Amino acid sequence: MRRSGLIIKKKIAFKNVFCFMLFGLLFLSPLSLTPAYPQQYDATHYPHADLGTIDFIVKPLKANFSDSNNFVLFQASSSDGKEFYEIQIIGDDVLVFRDFGQCLRSMNRGPHDFKQGGVYKLTLTWNGPSTKFFINDGEMKGFNLVVNGDSYQHSPFVKFGESDNFEISDVNISSESNMSVASADQDFADHHQCPQLAKLLDEKAQEEYKGISLFGFPDQESRDQVKSYIDLLPEAVAGSLKRIIFVDEGQRLGSAQGLTTSEDTFFLRQGYEPSTFFHESTHVYDIRHNENSSKEWGEKFLQKEDHLNFAAASTDLNHRSGSILGNLDGSSPSEQLAQFTGIVYDFYLKNKTSADLIAAFGPQAKEQLDFLLSNGFITRKIYDQLNMTNH
Repeated sequence: MRRSGLIIKKKIAFKNVFCFMLFGLLFLSPLSLTPAYPQQYDATHYPHADLGTIDFIVKPLKANFSDSNNFVLFQASSSDGKEFYEIQIIGDDVLVFRDFGQCLRSMNRGPHDFKQGGVYKLTLTWNGPSTKFFINDGEMKGFNLVVNGDSYQHSPFVKFGESDNFEISDVNISSESNMSVASADQDFADHHQCPQLAKLLDEKAQEEYKGISLFGFPDQESRDQVKSYIDLLPEAVAGSLKRIIFVDEGQRLGSAQGLTTSEDTFFLRQGYEPSTFFHESTHVYDIRHNENSSKEWGEKFLQKEDHLNFAAASTDLNHRSGSILGNLDGSSPSEQLAQFTGIVYDFYLKNKTSADLIAAFGPQAKEQLDFLLSNGFITRKIYDQLNMTNH
């Protein structure tokens, strides 16, 4: 199909650097990233939900472009407010995602080769549940479809990031696309139900335990089980939780076992592993404290191109997934922190020691375990028990 429609062309110059942090998927986002918001673009035409294309030129202005702080290049909402689009730079990678269909997210992450003075055309295009992204007409393959939380409906907007690292020009917004719908994408959209989280939150709590309301659990035994996990949490972590909601297969979260949806609420899916409970608790506590712990984790432990083996092994970048993490492969600080915390609790529950942890994940695991204690994600009792030679 020939691409046409109203075209906007305007040159935008930027002066200040803005940074953002990765959170994860909360309704996210997986990962979500939380920037200082980009500069508002004076658009007379907004992206069209379900079918559309956005392209623009980005020109790096510095030689160390890839070593600069991470930043958002572009954000927009569709004219009806039901879809959201974002393009981000993370070191040598580009992260792209599109939220649509009430609870679906299409996302991809891949390398760029941006160099000072180069001219690069970025194109994001979509048709129904299918999404594609191009750099200079070269397609970045491997988009992953995931089930997210209920999407927030935005007022229509188009924004670009402010930075002295790059210049953006020749912005084009079209209500058409020359791509076709992929059958696999359509099948995914047709067979994954939205969890209707807002509706679940309106239901009456089954009981309250240590200030945490429990919803949707099938029986007393399942509530007692989750209460035993609450008892293992440090008081401050438990105090950050307000709601835990159990969802069955009929209200599935894709294949994800858990989903953190706000700074005080998370969902557990039928058949969840104990580590999932502690993983989501970590997200909630970290979010309540502005993700300061995950930022510190990233500075201490996260190296470029370094994906923890326990996270990378759990994700196939070439296949679609119902997980919230999708193809971000656990490389965000918040996700790695939550992954490792869940594993530590799992080792504790299985009567394993810190020696087992180090054997599985290397000598750095000892320093990471110390980090969990000093930042309040595990209790001294659990820390000491893990460091005993024999249980």
